[in-house]
Amino acid sequence: MNYREETYLLNTVKDIKKTVDENNKMLRFIVQYISRNISRESNEEMEDFGRNVLANIISNKINR
Repeated sequence: MNYREETYLLNTVKDIKKTVDENNKMLRFIVQYISRNISRESNEEMEDFGRNVLANIISNKINR
């Protein structure tokens, strides 16, 4: 392998590494975003459940 081929190969590997690093950053961001949305939805469901339970308790007390 001559110098030109080695240089080309090294530059190609550097480009691939840069692309992989950028993709990893994007994937981390996407995973964080999805995780945040899932936890937010789960929290909203728990709040709705709590409100429904409280409303049922109050409704049962009023109807008696």
